[in-house]
Amino acid sequence: MGEPASKRQRFTYAWFEEALADFGSGIQQNVANKFSGCDETDLVAASSSLQDLMTLLPSDAVDTQDKKEKVAMRLKRKVGEASAVLQRLDDLQKGQQDLRNRVLELRPNTDLTATPATRADHRRQTAQVLRLDEGDETVLPSTVLKALAKAESEAEVNAAMEAFLQTLKPEHFLVNCEHFDWTANVGTCDFFASRCYVERQLKDQKKQRKGTLYGIPALLDSVSAVYEGKLKLMPRDEDQIFKQLNATTATHGLLYDKNGFTLLQVAGQQGQEKALQKIWYGRWNSKGVKQLFQEQFRDEPFQEELLGKCLASSNTQMLGFLGKGGNGRVFAVKRGRQKMALKILKSKSDAELEVGALQKAYEAKLPVVQPLGAAVQVVENGSYFLMKPVGQQVTKEFARRNVPRILNTLHKLHEAGHVHGDARIQNMIIGPRNQLLWVDFLQTRGPFDESKIQDIKMLCRSLGVPANTLDECTDFSPTNKDFQHWVQEHLQREQ
Repeated sequence: MGEPASKRQRFTYAWFEEALADFGSGIQQNVANKFSGCDETDLVAASSSLQDLMTLLPSDAVDTQDKKEKVAMRLKRKVGEASAVLQRLDDLQKGQQDLRNRVLELRPNTDLTATPATRADHRRQTAQVLRLDEGDETVLPSTVLKALAKAESEAEVNAAMEAFLQTLKPEHFLVNCEHFDWTANVGTCDFFASRCYVERQLKDQKKQRKGTLYGIPALLDSVSAVYEGKLKLMPRDEDQIFKQLNATTATHGLLYDKNGFTLLQVAGQQGQEKALQKIWYGRWNSKGVKQLFQEQFRDEPFQEELLGKCLASSNTQMLGFLGKGGNGRVFAVKRGRQKMALKILKSKSDAELEVGALQKAYEAKLPVVQPLGAAVQVVENGSYFLMKPVGQQVTKEFARRNVPRILNTLHKLHEAGHVHGDARIQNMIIGPRNQLLWVDFLQTRGPFDESKIQDIKMLCRSLGVPANTLDECTDFSPTNKDFQHWVQEHLQREQ
């Protein structure tokens, strides 16, 4: 009878279900917190503790025998429900132990004690942690705050925040990617900011919000920031967005919920474990939050900064990503109503050589794009030039249906004394008159006959012919019908 009220309220069905859900996600630390230090013996005795609650009811709660019986029946039902949950919890414990044993067999040195929450806590030990005091200002418009207050799901939180997120990097596209996994073994965030992206459509197009851009990054080194929304932020969420930051060149990741945010700043190389430098915790009305966001979201990766300078210098607007070749990347852009392609390279000398080679080949009426003007250097390691037409990318499906045309397009270069140097279908486009044109023209130097064969082999590999199969071939004549048939035959085997 002397047991405190908090103890009496602890063992409820909802409490067990919540603990079970967390345990099912493998988050043992949260389970331990919810059980307030109870060990396994306490858990097994939980149902009997519920039974004891029946005797702890205040006398005024059961003023009639009828009410007392109803209360007793209701509590007995809860005891049964709690016992069932405990059994499920026990089954999960056994299943999880079996999984642990299997993991240790495959990876003996795996740290099974690490969880998303503990990993996030470990990173904070070496980072500068800044907690903003509450104040009177708010960084969010009143319309956003009202929408957040009504939000009952993560999707509604994201819908409410979308317009605000766009203001953080107004010169970038804000792209919703919550339904698309674009990084292997990492998962996805809800939004990313980039100057270029690849458009995607939701399976259920009725769920697409009007005005929202849906897609994935065109290039992981051209992601400026990542954003993740939750109904309620948890420490483990920091681990997920940290993985996204590792996979991209973004230096900032923003976690947010209905009441506040967590902002991470990292440093390091894309594709590697980065260092968490600073982490801010705040509410939407925290002091200095406006200035914080203005300062932190100015930064962008080198490739994004370079792309922005090239767009500004060429007075063009981004339309989309076309491809990445051996010495640069190509984007579809427009100036007024005129569409063209913008190619960005590190070296100005390489850009000048390619412009010269393309111009020479174009004047000889060879199947190449037309360069527009000279190469322009915008930074020490960044130059660009423009060309036309934009065209469409050559897909593997198209190329496999048009093997003779693809091979003949390369043959025309060789016949005129040119070697491409990076002869892949990714470096071809389909022009406005359905003609096939080469881009990314490296004009490789070296023994001509040997370089021609390397061109043909590279083109066949890009089509899908296995490298070991090409090593068995002795006759590389792109116009020879037997060779064309041989290529098509091996492509069919690989499908």
